[in-house]
Amino acid sequence: MAELKALRKSLEEEWGECRRCELADSRRNVVIGEFGSPHFLLIGEAPGEAEDRIGFPYVGKAGVMLRTDAQDLGLDLSKQSSIVNVLGCRLPEGRRPKAGEVEACRPRLERIVHELSPPIVLLLGRVAYEWAFRRIVAIDRVRGRLDMFTNRWNGVETVVQCLVTYHPSHLASFRRDDLKYDLEVAWRVVEGQIK
Repeated sequence: MAELKALRKSLEEEWGECRRCELADSRRNVVIGEFGSPHFLLIGEAPGEAEDRIGFPYVGKAGVMLRTDAQDLGLDLSKQSSIVNVLGCRLPEGRRPKAGEVEACRPRLERIVHELSPPIVLLLGRVAYEWAFRRIVAIDRVRGRLDMFTNRWNGVETVVQCLVTYHPSHLASFRRDDLKYDLEVAWRVVEGQIK
């Protein structure tokens, strides 16, 4: 746990006043992430209005949905996972991120993946998938698939297992069961029940 606190502090020092892209002009806070456990990492898109105001990931409507679904499975994401976003800053008008914004944040996220070295990463939505695989895809084509991506940080390449699912803010009610199922599969990987 001390290592996670040290990681967060180091990230806050390096990225807390970030000006690497134009999103710095409209944000309130850089949302670094929540680090409860290195064993299960969830990567989303970008902070929403509530996250920008509070400075903490997944505390708005999508976060409540995600955390509730996890609790239904007996998971406390605050204690049993780490949660971050591809972008540390809120996107104006909820627009899609620009390539330059994703690239500006890439070193932060690559460092987090490297330092945590989780047995699995749950990629929440298309933006997270595109960050990991560096290609555009329709999320329906890859959702629910266990896959591997290469993380590169500071000259070190590691292959990381991941599972792709829907982002909770983009879910229609009939797809919410898919998110819950994917959470359960990813957690079973953490517990060693699936390899």
